[in-house]
Amino acid sequence: AKIARGDDLARLSLDDLVEQTSALLPTEAKGLLATLAVAGRPMLPKLALRAAGIKREGRSHLHALRGLNLVRTRDVDGERLVEIYHDRVRERVQSSLSAAQRAHVHENLLRAVESSGQADADWLHTLALGAGQRAQALRYGLLAAERASATLAFERAAELYQQCLELTEGPAADGDGIWRKLALALACCGRGSRAGDAYLEAAKHAPAEDIIALTRAAASHLLRSGRFEEGEVQVQKV
Repeated sequence: AKIARGDDLARLSLDDLVEQTSALLPTEAKGLLATLAVAGRPMLPKLALRAAGIKREGRSHLHALRGLNLVRTRDVDGERLVEIYHDRVRERVQSSLSAAQRAHVHENLLRAVESSGQADADWLHTLALGAGQRAQALRYGLLAAERASATLAFERAAELYQQCLELTEGPAADGDGIWRKLALALACCGRGSRAGDAYLEAAKHAPAEDIIALTRAAASHLLRSGRFEEGEVQVQKV
């Protein structure tokens, strides 16, 4: 493809600019760019290079990407990190990847980040989801949700527990424990109506000795959220 130069660059959209500047890159640099785009956050250069499978001339590939204003470096807590230059660049690079390519990049990132021992469970959960690794996504999702709850980030905790429920398989896949945790997180962030529904679902999977307490909790949240008829039905059950 013909590469625009000079005044032509001023007339290019950002998408066109990313596409045409990317055409100048060697294959390994394109892989590094895709890795950073999928990562979606600043990374240590050596970790990004490892995830991209680059073992030689990594510095030159980073220099090439910086020279084309596709990535940038910045200091965070005393560490020099590299990231995509702009969200639009990240979105454009991601959209250029096929579903299989995105999954492959997610998997490589997941392996590299796991081996580094430096990532939070929330990021590992996201990477495992993108890689199609359901068991790992569930494990990291539960860890991330517990951490979110412990730090009072109940909205995020509820979102993570909901994703974990979607990853469980079969009625006996710890569904009751996750439903209870989801209900509590929803209640703590003021989502009373949804908390009531979650408590009802938890009661369906709970052992007999816990059903009354969970049903009472469901009734309380339903009544307080204005769902009086549904709440009264649950009150009658206990």
